[in-house]
Amino acid sequence: MIAGFDAAYGNVEALTQAVAAISLDPSKTSSLTRSMLTVTEQMWHGWLVGGALTSQADELSEIRIPTCYILGGKDVVVDQANQLDDVRRIPGSRAVLLSELGHLCGLEMPDVVANEISNFLETEIRADPAESR
Repeated sequence: MIAGFDAAYGNVEALTQAVAAISLDPSKTSSLTRSMLTVTEQMWHGWLVGGALTSQADELSEIRIPTCYILGGKDVVVDQANQLDDVRRIPGSRAVLLSELGHLCGLEMPDVVANEISNFLETEIRADPAESR
């Protein structure tokens, strides 16, 4: 899939089809194609060939900031087991599984995702011992 995206740089039709293929509701994700067309070719290839294939999983256990993973239960891009493994590696992290959403859940249902992030932040603020001083 990454090679296909990399080869599609600047190709409106191919990018539109690719975004639609990973979307549960392509009508809500069409803006992503427009955004993809604004990225420079160097950045595009660097992200897909370099960044997307680079793993920092071994560094996750060093993160000391509360982390919330929003997982789409119908994500066809990123393996759910790998995502959950990442969450387990970060001390104090939380996974929120939105079973009816996919990889682009932030575009398809932004209110639901924003609500989950707000709930996480509110919980973390209440749990912060520095706040009780």
